[in-house]
Amino acid sequence: MSPVDGSALSVVILAAGAGRRLGRPFPKVVTPLVGLGTILDTQLAALRSTFGPAVPISVVVGFGADALIAACPTFTYVRNDRWEHTDTAYGLGCALRGRPTTGVLWLPGDVVCDAAVLEALGGPMAAGESCAVVTGMSNRANAVRFTLDPEGRLRQLAPGLREGLGELAGINYVAPADRARFIAALESCAHSDRAEYALALAIAGGMWVHPVEVDGSLLVDVDTDGDLRRAERLFDAASFQGSQSALPGQRGQIRSADASRS
Repeated sequence: MSPVDGSALSVVILAAGAGRRLGRPFPKVVTPLVGLGTILDTQLAALRSTFGPAVPISVVVGFGADALIAACPTFTYVRNDRWEHTDTAYGLGCALRGRPTTGVLWLPGDVVCDAAVLEALGGPMAAGESCAVVTGMSNRANAVRFTLDPEGRLRQLAPGLREGLGELAGINYVAPADRARFIAALESCAHSDRAEYALALAIAGGMWVHPVEVDGSLLVDVDTDGDLRRAERLFDAASFQGSQSALPGQRGQIRSADASRS
């Protein structure tokens, strides 16, 4: 059973970057994992098994946008034509402006996760509370660390935070009641800011965000070929049943851009 009514939820997948560290000539979200389909396939399977097959999903695209849209034409796409010069706060803002005032769940296009990660958000989401998936500390470059306030809510968010208690996984939910405050925070961000910075601004402005701790082995942030192999080892293909996307690389040549956005 879905932990929250899918009609009261919008999902945004941030997939505009070139994924320079992985170095593929197509968007990272359609990178194949042996036996699992693409990264996008795994995300769709987890999202739909948790929130229902009709949950609305928007994909923010930039690098390789035309090829991605041709390979997976059934989604709602939001183009970030400035993807080379912006980061995820800008892309998420593009996806939310003028959209229905539902709660919004967003995740990066390079995370492979088990449905159990999304199911863990069910309690706060059903209660109308904003929340964020967190894990223990890792060696991930530029991981956003957090501290907690006395009530156990997120307090500070920043990469390299010395007193950090753990890390944000990149999967975050803003409840309908907090949406206007969060969008205002997005609009105050610089184009080079990550969406997590908008979350930090909203928290500083009084928004409550509850941490939802999950086992770090249930998700993989794919930055390198080693991460791809780890995802293939950790996840069972049976967990990700569903249609598999055609790879943009099979639909013609796509030139790779040298950009650091992922």
